[in-house]
Amino acid sequence: MRDRLDLQKKIVSKTPFFYGWIMVFMAGLTMFFTGPGQTFSFSIFIDQFIMEFGWSRSQINNYYSLATLLSGSTMFLMGKYVDKHGTKKFMIISSILLTGAMFLLSFLSGNLMILFIGFFLGRFSGQGVLGLSAGVVTPHWFVKKRGLALMLAGLGGTIGAAVLPKLNLYLINTYGWRSAFQTLGVGVFLIYLPLCILLVVNKPEDVNKYPDNASNKEDDSKEIQAIIMDEKTSLKQSEVLRTGTFWIFFIAATQLSMIFTGISLNMLSIFRTSGLTDGFATTIMTFSSIIGLGSSLAVGLFIDKIKKPQIILAVMCFMQAGSYIILSSMNTQVQAIIYVLLIGISMATFQLAHKLVLPMFFGRRYLGGVTGLMTIAWVGGSALGPTIFGNAYEYFGGYERILIILAIIPIISGVSLFFARIPKKRRGLV
Repeated sequence: MRDRLDLQKKIVSKTPFFYGWIMVFMAGLTMFFTGPGQTFSFSIFIDQFIMEFGWSRSQINNYYSLATLLSGSTMFLMGKYVDKHGTKKFMIISSILLTGAMFLLSFLSGNLMILFIGFFLGRFSGQGVLGLSAGVVTPHWFVKKRGLALMLAGLGGTIGAAVLPKLNLYLINTYGWRSAFQTLGVGVFLIYLPLCILLVVNKPEDVNKYPDNASNKEDDSKEIQAIIMDEKTSLKQSEVLRTGTFWIFFIAATQLSMIFTGISLNMLSIFRTSGLTDGFATTIMTFSSIIGLGSSLAVGLFIDKIKKPQIILAVMCFMQAGSYIILSSMNTQVQAIIYVLLIGISMATFQLAHKLVLPMFFGRRYLGGVTGLMTIAWVGGSALGPTIFGNAYEYFGGYERILIILAIIPIISGVSLFFARIPKKRRGLV
């Protein structure tokens, strides 16, 4: 253990710039490699399962939802373990599990239980623990430039969402869906895992550094005092759960994840019922990610100066509601492009602002535990969405009605965000 820590200190000391930027890169790479366990990746395989094994769409959606729900329910514990043992250990374990999930699914032979286990491992390791770890590590290294750092780290996930649907479709059409899963697993194991082992450092304090590269010099004394006070006023999981603000953020994340995941997993089906092609659907998914990338870059440049990022969250909720209404009546490529513009901007901006409010409102000391709680919202919401959309499709014979009904929820959530307040314990800091 000591030898490993000494090696980390040596690597950090020889880095010609602040090592926090290396951690931003690793957080971004982690977000990219959550991709194989994300809905936008799994969605490309759904029709392959239906054609080969004869399963219904609702069956697959329900198994996916159950696997996601179970994996999400573990995140409050995983967050506490991350606080106790550090993100690096869990990044390594999760990347190995994600590789195993991809290979397990590649050998699928009509057994729904194997499908469920593959879904569970992929969601637990990919969307769950890796996503949680990426969200925790960056705020530990930055305070003043936290918004910028989170934006840059988030680009990894945006790029993954842009690349993987097209890559998956290419691999499936060229080599078959089994080889596509295996390729994703090999990528995680041979690219991400070695870099994670070599480069990840949990906190700057582990290598005798401060966030934002602050030093013991007099010029940085106020900054260091602010960091110390942030640690002292950080809220534990039990304290966070007693604040109304947490539940406002929790519900906002749940509804967004629920609806967007339901749409994403059934995107090809939605586009087909609207008379649009699979190729256009995957292209538009990539375009959505590019829009999100541009939005993240633009918002990330000034978000650190915003005193109430919860207002941004509210506006994005209203924009999401508008995108769902447009999608409900979509029958032209122009409408599809408008939907993509709205959802691309709102999703990327919401996720960035949501990551920023957690350390701002609740502190960085117990951020793993807080992020673990919030991950339940993201993962739990994504568990509900596929079940709702799968069953709505069979009940209504399409998606129009369910999209209109669900558009009401982000409107209500957006209004509630205007009432989010900094917890009393931390009001002197922000």
